[in-house]
Amino acid sequence: MPSDILLATDLSARADRAEARAVERARLLGRRLHVVTAIEPGGLPPGADADADALVSRLRAEHGADLDVEATVRSGEAWRIILEEASSRSCGMIVLGPAD
Repeated sequence: MPSDILLATDLSARADRAEARAVERARLLGRRLHVVTAIEPGGLPPGADADADALVSRLRAEHGADLDVEATVRSGEAWRIILEEASSRSCGMIVLGPAD
């Protein structure tokens, strides 16, 4: 059975394509989507909301209330957080959104 999918996103407007691709793959494979946002020094893009519950609500509003999704927001180095989250959640696929 396929593993879960991790979407790593910086929450910028340009990350919407990666988000759509991750949702599509999760639905196609029937797997849970784990979304992680790493807040590095310098913060988030203007207008980005880094609240995990708000992110889950937005994803379900945009992609369907039945979307199996959970979100995590952590502070630190993005590459380290992404790998830790993928490993701890047994994700077999990582989809990356753009970073500036």
